[in-house]
Amino acid sequence: MGESLKITDVGVVGHCAKPSCVSVAFFATGAPFFSSRPKHQKILLKSIISVLVLFHCFHRGQDSLPSGQQVDYKTEKVSMSYLVPSEFVTKMIDAGESKIFMSTKDTLIRSYMAGAILALAAAFAITVTVQTGVPIVGAILFPVGFCMLYLLGFDLLTGVFVLTPLALIDKRPGVTMKGVLRNWGLVFIGNFGGAFTMAVMMAIISTYAFSVEPNAIGQKIAS
Repeated sequence: MGESLKITDVGVVGHCAKPSCVSVAFFATGAPFFSSRPKHQKILLKSIISVLVLFHCFHRGQDSLPSGQQVDYKTEKVSMSYLVPSEFVTKMIDAGESKIFMSTKDTLIRSYMAGAILALAAAFAITVTVQTGVPIVGAILFPVGFCMLYLLGFDLLTGVFVLTPLALIDKRPGVTMKGVLRNWGLVFIGNFGGAFTMAVMMAIISTYAFSVEPNAIGQKIAS
C-alpha cells in the first residue's frame, strides 16, 4: 500500500503512490498559516517544504536499491550502503567504462535531460532570488538540481570529463580515446540542447510569447 502525506497547514500536499514514488505534487492551498506572513516568507517556506516532501517521497518509494542497501518497510529502518575507498575508485572506473559503451540514443537522452534540469534549477534559483530579495536563498536551493541529476542518473559534461578517462587510464578492454571523445561530444550536444530548450521556454514565459518586455525575472536571467 502507498501512503499520502498531507501538510495542509503549510500549503503543500505531497502524494506517493505504491512503494515506488511515481508522482509528487506540490501546490498552495491558501491555508491560514500563510495569511499573515510577508510574501518572501511564503515563497521561502513553500520552497523548503516542497523539497522536504520530494525527498520524503524518494526515501519512501525506492523499488530497486543498490547492493548493500536494505529497507525494512515494517520497521521503517534503512541501512545505508557504503564503499571503502578502494572500492570507490573501482566503481568510478566502472561508471566511466559503462558511459563509453552506452548507446548513442541513451547518451543523448540522459545528457539532454541533465542540461534541461540544471537550466531549470538555475531559473528556479533566480526566480526565488528575485521574489525574495535574498540571494542566499536561491544559492541554497540551486543544488536541488544537482541532487535530481544524481538520483535520476543523468549525465553532465563535467561528470564524464572525470569518469571516462579513468577507464582509459585503467586500460579497460575496448576503451579507446575515440570512444572517450565520442562520449564527450554526445554529452555536450545533449547538455546544450536541454539547456537551450529551457532558455527558449523561459524567454517565452517571461515575455508572454515575445509580446511584451521581459519581466523582472527575465531581465535578471538575461543579465
